[in-house]
Amino acid sequence: MMRLRYVAITLSILFLMAGCIQSSNKTHKSIEWLDYNEGMQKMENTGKPAILYFCSPGYDFCETLEKNLFSNETIINMMKDFVAIKIDVNDPSQGEILSKYKFMNNPFPLVIFLDSNGNELSKLVAYSIYNPSDKIESIKRFIEVLNLTLQGKIKGEDFRFVTLSGEEKRLSDYRGKVVILDLMSVNCPACRAQMNYLSEIRDYYHNDTDVVIISLDVAGDDVSSIESTYGSYINNWIFGIDKYYEASKYLLENAIPTIVIFDKYGRIFYLKAGAKTTQDLVGLIENVKD
Repeated sequence: MMRLRYVAITLSILFLMAGCIQSSNKTHKSIEWLDYNEGMQKMENTGKPAILYFCSPGYDFCETLEKNLFSNETIINMMKDFVAIKIDVNDPSQGEILSKYKFMNNPFPLVIFLDSNGNELSKLVAYSIYNPSDKIESIKRFIEVLNLTLQGKIKGEDFRFVTLSGEEKRLSDYRGKVVILDLMSVNCPACRAQMNYLSEIRDYYHNDTDVVIISLDVAGDDVSSIESTYGSYINNWIFGIDKYYEASKYLLENAIPTIVIFDKYGRIFYLKAGAKTTQDLVGLIENVKD
């Protein structure tokens, strides 16, 4: 009698476990990532917008995105309205695609949002995609960009800074212009070299009001130190301080100078640490203006 009762209990437990496993399988959701060619074909067939996700398997930050952003239930459900395309940036066969989307100008991970015609809308880079210190805000921002993409709208970058005269400004104040952002400090020999290149850029584009240069101190230096160090340049373009540490999010390698170039919509066109020569900058500016 005891043996029969034990068998009955065991079967009941196994039945319940099977039901739990089956239920788990039914409710499990994930994003269906396609390769580039499959994805572009699906875009053509469905008329859906697309997301291009540039990453590398095994790269820590890419794995962080997979675990903490692309596993969010709301994002997974919203992504059903998109064609999700994943591109391995370390795959040699992807070179033509990386070149097409100017991947070499940006660090990765990188997410580019395309409308249903394949036109580039928004672009998110690294911590603009996901900030590990602010998961909730990162998810909200990504959802916002998804909604804007469905409307065919662009989400440009933005941040606050304070000029040396104390005026608060925003990057979005310069929409419609190409912005060269120079992140620097006073105790930085390479930053001083970069000033010479930027001065030549200002001379080159002196009649072009659609090219703006902004040099921001990101090291907490005071106004008098900035003025004494860069006094010969200060009246030639905009100088300021990253008072709210909002522009410092672009210091992905914690190195200065870091140069960021934004297009007229506020999208990142170029983001790299290290000084850029006048010739290199002219090439980038002309490219982004096209």
